[in-house]
Amino acid sequence: MSQRARKTDKSPKTLVSKATASIEEICDAAKGRVLKTIQEHYDRHKTSPWTGRQLVNLEKTLSKVYADWGKDIKEEFRESLPEVMQTFYDDAKKAMATDGRYKAIIGTPDKDLVKRFLESAFEQVAMRTDKMQHEHISILRRIAAAVFRDTSLTGDTRREVSKRMLEKALSISGFEFIDRSGKTWRWESYFEMLARTELMNAGRETYDKECAEDGYDVMVLSYSGNPCPKCKRYEGKMFSLSGATPGMPSKDDLIANGVFHPNCTHSYSAVPLSRLPKELAEEE
Repeated sequence: MSQRARKTDKSPKTLVSKATASIEEICDAAKGRVLKTIQEHYDRHKTSPWTGRQLVNLEKTLSKVYADWGKDIKEEFRESLPEVMQTFYDDAKKAMATDGRYKAIIGTPDKDLVKRFLESAFEQVAMRTDKMQHEHISILRRIAAAVFRDTSLTGDTRREVSKRMLEKALSISGFEFIDRSGKTWRWESYFEMLARTELMNAGRETYDKECAEDGYDVMVLSYSGNPCPKCKRYEGKMFSLSGATPGMPSKDDLIANGVFHPNCTHSYSAVPLSRLPKELAEEE
């Protein structure tokens, strides 16, 4: 491929791969700083690196490292994710046009709404490094407790035990990215999921607003080629946006039952009066 072709390749796969490489570089550098901080701390306090004021100072230093790590990741997402989302949006528009459901599936997401969804996503990403920080500091505190325990049980000096504990401190696990539900993601998969999910969420919310303004409350859920079991239960069925239409579940009910989960591609369209049951049509 020519250099010019590489520069103009804006496919989702290429953009995601580029962003993922940047994030992995950021993470590798951050992990290196964490381990270097622990090693340097031990070298300065070989007799009692895991106790008292020394441990507190280490925790403060690590907190700064993790905060910078979260900020760097957040900035990478802030720069790359909108561009990735645009490519998914362009592809979605083409698919929706051929399906005859353009307005129904994604509406026309306004920029302010998309920005709000993205800001929430950026904060969520940065918060994951906070979780890692708390987990790793907790591990260091357990190592500190082990120093006292092993010293009293084995008769070894605190210095000898502290040296053995250093190996454990430098083998801290848990650098994986774990979302709120506890699922571990590869960065590339997470990037793709976040772009699709935030785009669809923004589109659905925009469409909800348009339907409310036009007086539509009853929707029908689309079909998917590969639905999850929870979504499949509702495919092709009607529901109420507001919950005000009697005899059918609300959108909140569908969400509570697992529909519109991360990576969910289900959409919905307003049901015209001619398709409503007679009694509901009369009420409408």
